[in-house]
Amino acid sequence: MTKANKFIVRILSGNSDQNIEFTDVIQLLVSLQFELRTKGSHHIFWKNGIDEIINLQPNGKKAKAYKHNLLIMNHKYEIIIYWSKEDSKYLAEIPELSGAMADGDSYQEALLHAEIIINEWIETAHQIGRVIPEPKGKLIFA
Repeated sequence: MTKANKFIVRILSGNSDQNIEFTDVIQLLVSLQFELRTKGSHHIFWKNGIDEIINLQPNGKKAKAYKHNLLIMNHKYEIIIYWSKEDSKYLAEIPELSGAMADGDSYQEALLHAEIIINEWIETAHQIGRVIPEPKGKLIFA
């Protein structure tokens, strides 16, 4: 098994997320021919044929969730926030925007980060020519 394949298996196992070097993740995504847009410390990746837009930010030398201090935007997308025992954080999912997710130490911080991610997702989609879905409000899941 090649070094790159071992790294992919390590990432997909989910067992060592906190020990993954940020530069290794960047190199992997670039080697997989993802496009990269950098805005401040945020590294936003996308690839034609893949719906998800990946937003990464370094925490020291490690790959970690985004932390940012901006004013909340007034978007109308549904945001689902819940406590993750595994991550010891609140997670915020934006189901209408593929791959859009945030976290926070508090419910309010997760919401703030979700609003930031929504804004960055839309900005990136504009820049790369992707269709931006209209907010539908509350979605129904079976």
